[in-house]
Amino acid sequence: MTAQARRSRRDTLLDAIIPSAPDPNLPPTHTWDRQDFWDHFDASAPPHLRHALNASALALVVLLPRILGNTNDLDMLSPNERDATLSRGASLPIFADLLEVAKVVACMALFSHPDVQRHVRGAP
Repeated sequence: MTAQARRSRRDTLLDAIIPSAPDPNLPPTHTWDRQDFWDHFDASAPPHLRHALNASALALVVLLPRILGNTNDLDMLSPNERDATLSRGASLPIFADLLEVAKVVACMALFSHPDVQRHVRGAP
């Protein structure tokens, strides 16, 4: 799998986990360029976390929808279908743990974004 395919799956997963507009004063998260975050993550995250995230992205973006009867990857589902798929996955063995890994990294991505940092710190 190419680095671009891995990033695409990881972005799909983050877009499904992070609310599109966590705050009305912030731009929608799906419009954010995550290149810097992924470069930093790939360079500094421990190998076990990088591998766990890649496994999570593959399992949750590709496998879970099919196990639940969909014929498309998570990124091809509507927002409601994505939410329902991840909610159902949260109750399944293994998928629940993989979703937790993805949520931790999603929080890291959200709070590392400069707009979010400025907003949280109350800076203009």
